[in-house]
Amino acid sequence: MSEELTIQGSLSETTVPDLFRTVIRSRETAAVSIASESRQDSYYFLEGRLAYASSSSRDLGLADVLLTAGEISIAQYETAIGRAGVSRRIADVLVETGALGIEDLPRAYELQITRIVNDAISLGDGDYTIEFISDFPSELTVVALESDKLILSAIGAVDRWSLVERGISSLERVVRQAEGADARAFALELSEGENQVFGLLSEPMTISAACERSYLPNFIVCRTIWALLVAGLVDDVRESTDESGWERRELIATEYELEGEVERYNTVFQSFFATVFQRIGDYAYDFVDRVVTRVSATNLKYLAGMSMVNEGRIDVDQLLTNLGPTSAHEKRQIVQDMMNEMFYGWVLELRTEFGDQFDAVITAGQEKIRGRMPGAKSQ
Repeated sequence: MSEELTIQGSLSETTVPDLFRTVIRSRETAAVSIASESRQDSYYFLEGRLAYASSSSRDLGLADVLLTAGEISIAQYETAIGRAGVSRRIADVLVETGALGIEDLPRAYELQITRIVNDAISLGDGDYTIEFISDFPSELTVVALESDKLILSAIGAVDRWSLVERGISSLERVVRQAEGADARAFALELSEGENQVFGLLSEPMTISAACERSYLPNFIVCRTIWALLVAGLVDDVRESTDESGWERRELIATEYELEGEVERYNTVFQSFFATVFQRIGDYAYDFVDRVVTRVSATNLKYLAGMSMVNEGRIDVDQLLTNLGPTSAHEKRQIVQDMMNEMFYGWVLELRTEFGDQFDAVITAGQEKIRGRMPGAKSQ
């Protein structure tokens, strides 16, 4: 796909697990690049599932990972490194020299990807790029990975409070088990500690309350909740709370602010709709329905009660009603996430249906909303 489908940002504003979560929830095929001072990583997702990873770090090369995992000997390692050249893949050399059988390659790639992800989870600085692509690169080997289990395990090894604190956002964040999460939790074979925290969240509670009720150390509880959030087993709860006068005033001011921001997006959505309508007439309404299917289940509920027949516009009054009496910070975050998902839903459908014919319209739309919503970064 074109550069209009590229999102860029800094890891100082997010975490690697939450970055992966964004791609997994999108259910799209995408390439994610992470660049830090010490390394450059590439991750490829196939329909929302992590399927390949590579790193510029020598320690994370395939042969190095296999050596340290005890899968090959030092002699086999040195032979493979000596024979591999710029144009030859180390995997091919390992097979040719008999260090690996062809049937061993899937497990070898899985070991490497696991090591790369485990090592990347704690990265706190650097830049990232997400590029949505139409096809998974044919030269790469698709590895069947259990992405959620891999990320759960990787987060479980994090020992830095600064990352966990960034991941959970706030100790007063109210969370509970996601709908239908029981079956997925069973399939993921949660540890005893993860099961204990997951069980506590069968009812809504703040993260601080979960810390008080669990027998686990506070740090472990917070880290586990972060992991469960990333895996989609736990979700935010929007419940009413007692508000002071200044909080109510902030909410009112926030709603006016959000009305303006949603209207900016609506203007873009209208222009997209008009372009599509000129091309396919009344079928444009079916097109809008396909755009909505691009929205994740987490955010889809905020579109409840909207018919979307008004030129693809978001009904801001219905949206504010659907948000409920949440905090000002939560409202901004939810609207940011949902409007960005809708925007990229439009772009992905436009590209799928019409190729690059409407690049100029897409670029104009992106220019209009660029920088308006916090965290909306693109090029």
